[in-house]
Amino acid sequence: MATREIPATYQHVCDGCGTTLVAASNSRPRHWSNLTLARDQYDFQGAAVADGTIRRLLCDKCSGEVIDAVNAALKGRAK
Repeated sequence: MATREIPATYQHVCDGCGTTLVAASNSRPRHWSNLTLARDQYDFQGAAVADGTIRRLLCDKCSGEVIDAVNAALKGRAK
C-alpha cells in the first residue's frame, strides 16, 4: 500500500471580477483587500434587527478601482 500526501489548497475568488488564485494558505493573498462596510438592518420602526454588514474580497485591480470610486464619490461632498 502506498501513501500519497495531498497538500491542502485554498481558492481565493475576487468578488469583483471573479479572478481565482490558488494558494497553500487561507490568509488573504498579497495585495488583495478585504472590503467591509459595517452596518445594521432596520425594521419599519427604526430598530436595528439584523447585521447588514457587507464583506467582499477584492483582487489588487478591483480594490484599486473601488478606492478610486470611493475617493471620486466623496471628493468635495464633505464641507
